[in-house]
Amino acid sequence: MSSNRGYYKTEVEFDLADIRNKNLGTVNRSQKTYTYDEAIDMAGTGCYSYFLMLTSSLTLLSMCIDIFSFSVVVGGSRCEFPPLDVHQKSALMSMPFLGPVIMSYAWGYLSDTRGRRRCLSLGMWGSFIASSLVAFSPHYAVSGILKFISSSFCTCAQSTTYALLGESTSQRARGYFMLMVTGFLNMCFSSYIVPAFFILNAEFSFIVFGYNVLPWRVLALVLALPMGICGILLHFIYESPKFLANAGRKREAVEVLANIWRRNGKKGKYPVEILDFTEDPNISQRRSQPFLSSLRHQTAPLFQPPLLFRTLQLFYLTNIFYSISNSLTVWFPFIAESFFNGLHSSNEDTAQGLCLMIDQAKRVNSTAEVACTTAIDPNTVYGGLGQGLSYFAIMLVISTLASRKKMLMLSLLVISCFCGVASVLVPNNVVDFVMFFGLLLNNLCMGIVYSYFVDLYPTSYRGMVACLGTIVARSSSLIGINVIGVYFLEHCSITIYACTAYLFSGLLVSLFLPPDKPKKIQE
Repeated sequence: MSSNRGYYKTEVEFDLADIRNKNLGTVNRSQKTYTYDEAIDMAGTGCYSYFLMLTSSLTLLSMCIDIFSFSVVVGGSRCEFPPLDVHQKSALMSMPFLGPVIMSYAWGYLSDTRGRRRCLSLGMWGSFIASSLVAFSPHYAVSGILKFISSSFCTCAQSTTYALLGESTSQRARGYFMLMVTGFLNMCFSSYIVPAFFILNAEFSFIVFGYNVLPWRVLALVLALPMGICGILLHFIYESPKFLANAGRKREAVEVLANIWRRNGKKGKYPVEILDFTEDPNISQRRSQPFLSSLRHQTAPLFQPPLLFRTLQLFYLTNIFYSISNSLTVWFPFIAESFFNGLHSSNEDTAQGLCLMIDQAKRVNSTAEVACTTAIDPNTVYGGLGQGLSYFAIMLVISTLASRKKMLMLSLLVISCFCGVASVLVPNNVVDFVMFFGLLLNNLCMGIVYSYFVDLYPTSYRGMVACLGTIVARSSSLIGINVIGVYFLEHCSITIYACTAYLFSGLLVSLFLPPDKPKKIQE
């Protein structure tokens, strides 16, 4: 933030230096002291708030694209590189998930001690560079290493973005923004499968600097662009004023709040000049401690009363949503292709039912003659667009109930459990395909969980607990994809029933979340 101090002062019509130099007793009698919640609510909701929400959405979407699109890039390069066996392919596909598992802890520490915006900028630019270099990889191994580096950088977005957004918006708009950001995440699959369809289905080849430029290399560059765009947009975002206040930099916090006030379209002078914020007066001392000691003090309170129960509860819910949603989403292209092929088939023997449909598609693929092709089936694109747009529409509807987080989570889990059972029992392809969509609705709970990380933890531990949650999330995804996902193809019905039972346990655990208490705030 030191590099931006001058920038803040140019936009502020007042200077608080004289307040510190005057008799504080005199100043306190004539000017009101505001809490942070009062100050951020006065800053209101306007252009800056929506710009921050869109930037946060694109940042999270970029991270999601970087992690999940690697399978498409690898698939596009299979005609250029030697074929991989099952174990090699599994190891390669795991690289984007290993980065977040290893680096999330470090990002949590840096976010809580060095700043939200600084971490996001470093993460997005580092990921953009590493991900762009994937396009010049001479071998699978190099691609895997670069993707590990790229995902290690961009994983900071999973938690830091929610913290920055939640701490920089008014209490009234905070829940709505959190859910909208999660809504953009549901566009992840369609965001990379659509450009992949047009690029990988094209046929071109030319030499640049000794590299044979094929469609998959161009695709790798295109998919890296969103992170570079985020790096630019983050230059126009302020550091979290709550982080600044918590770090003892109250003057900078008020300056940022005043700038948010102006960019939100407010007129006149920002009324807050004295900020009362003493949530964690020891944060500056922790920054000056030895690294290991500082790290321990930053982490240990999360696993001690009174935060212990809440930490275990939210980590358990995180494990459920990420392990089930990500592991089943990996197979969505296969299911979509099987569904559309069966829908357009005139064969009277077409299987009826989700699991029977999957078994039939497996048998057809096992007997089909395999050719080296990088083309993507149009049905996969249709399914991806349908999934993304429908989930986003659902998110727009439920965002009106953003203050009812607990009620929303319980409702989504009930719907997911019902759809999970119905997708196996109902012998109809169209109904089962819709029910599979419903089963995956539990991924909308991810944003709700991260909003609890923002609401239920002190500012100085918020980044750390969210990043530890990211470790749980990516570890769950990694295990789910390699265990649940593979088992799903062989034992479809049993897998769906097991996932439904696991979701039901999450429903029971969610009953112990804090009750919804919507606040009426005048801005």
